[in-house]
Amino acid sequence: MDDKQFISGIYNYCDRWCQKCDFSDRCEIYFEERKHYNALENKDDFLAIVSQNLNKVKEMLIQMAQERGIDLDDLDDEAYVKHQQKNKEARTHDLSQNAMDYANQTQNWFQENDHLEVYKQGFENSIELGIDLDESDRALRLMDEASNIIKWYLYQIHIKLSSAIRNYPHDPQFEDEVQNMHHSSAKIAMIGIESSMKAWHTLLELLGDEEDFILHIIIQLQHLKTRIHKKFPLLKTYKRPFFED
Repeated sequence: MDDKQFISGIYNYCDRWCQKCDFSDRCEIYFEERKHYNALENKDDFLAIVSQNLNKVKEMLIQMAQERGIDLDDLDDEAYVKHQQKNKEARTHDLSQNAMDYANQTQNWFQENDHLEVYKQGFENSIELGIDLDESDRALRLMDEASNIIKWYLYQIHIKLSSAIRNYPHDPQFEDEVQNMHHSSAKIAMIGIESSMKAWHTLLELLGDEEDFILHIIIQLQHLKTRIHKKFPLLKTYKRPFFED
């Protein structure tokens, strides 16, 4: 594929859900991942895939450092310690912790109680018996779609919020006040939150017995959303390049 067909840096502004992205065929990372995957003899060789992806990330970091005039070989111990401290502060920030709490609660709900499987079995039984075929089939499809959305963004929200906090405030020497790295990460976290809230609303309509837990989760996400806007007041004016141009 001709490099000119790629949109430079578009992967910096996405939620990594390539199968749902309108720009996947113009994304260099997606192209490289598919190329390496197709070249693998063992398509289940997870370590090989991860290794190739890490090499690509390393190349991107080197290129970014060069663009900013940073010599990666000349980083002193003090700079490294400062960087590590900033990472720790970002991971332990209240927003990051709230996002992790949400992820852990949701993961436990899916794993420990096997909620969805019980409801799925009920709808499948109805289909086998010929009872409410259309409604049961619709419910199964909506349940699968909602659970996939929730699981996709589950830990990504925490990761992107940590990144936003780590990169805040912006570097005026290299970044715009609005179009910058911390807003980019915060926006992707917000997309994850809003998509997850819609998915939880879908489950609420289907799983009446789970109303208390689901309402608790929706309120938790709404509270997180409010706090993100308070932390990043200019986020509403940020536009993801290419996606929102």
